[in-house]
Amino acid sequence: MITYYYPLVVVLLGLYRKLSKDSYKIICKMDWDGLIRGSAITRFFYKLVILLTWSLCDAVIIESYEAFRNVVRVLPYMINKVRIVWNGYFDRLLKIPENIVSRERKKIVLTVARVEPTKGIHDLILAFTKVVRNYRDWKLVIVGPVNNKHYYNYLQELIKKLRVNDNVVFLGKISDSELARIYMEASIFVLPSYVEGFSIARVEALAYGLPVITTATGGSEVVRGVGFIVKPGDIDGLAEALEKLINDDVLRTLLSEAALNRAKELTWRRSAERLVKIINSLS
Repeated sequence: MITYYYPLVVVLLGLYRKLSKDSYKIICKMDWDGLIRGSAITRFFYKLVILLTWSLCDAVIIESYEAFRNVVRVLPYMINKVRIVWNGYFDRLLKIPENIVSRERKKIVLTVARVEPTKGIHDLILAFTKVVRNYRDWKLVIVGPVNNKHYYNYLQELIKKLRVNDNVVFLGKISDSELARIYMEASIFVLPSYVEGFSIARVEALAYGLPVITTATGGSEVVRGVGFIVKPGDIDGLAEALEKLINDDVLRTLLSEAALNRAKELTWRRSAERLVKIINSLS
């Protein structure tokens, strides 16, 4: 039995297995970065629920090695149950052109994220402002639904204050075909989040051959060696990485080729193959 992490579902599956004496295995998939947040009481309660539910599972799948390292710190006695399976992208659906690396790109820095504080878009705007003064023909394009209107208004005021109105564009939520077009037009992808479970957007960007700048959050390991990883909230680090990529066409091309090679390991087929191996190991 494979299920997403719904504690009640896991408990019911575990109880039914015990009462019915069926021999099925329970595999639980968690979209989690391995950190337990909140007050001391909240953290204690959440840890207690995890201990209860994980004890009923034969394997727990998390999405990244960053999450695994966090689990080692907070739940070291449960790591024998933990397996890592990266999320992927559907390569047949995206239909990426074979000449994606050699295609002419526009001077666009792209981010694809919900407009909310945890995505760190304010940090990206501040970092981009530091760089765009020397590269006025570059634009920052932000794609994603506005989940926090107050934050969106704050970003608009920030853009006006920094006088980069002509260089920063919000597209909001767009269609899949429009998103594919933007991925193919952009030259650099940035995801400056404070919290991520994994992020499919990073994977899609790699699949479209985009050099990626991101923060050290869940799943950022897929960028290691094919892009730049900075600490969450490191505006200077983001600006430095942007400067390097904007100013170096050769580096962008090299990282674009590396991104495509990395993306081959990140399809849903590869994820399914890893899952099958886990299932077989429990038999």
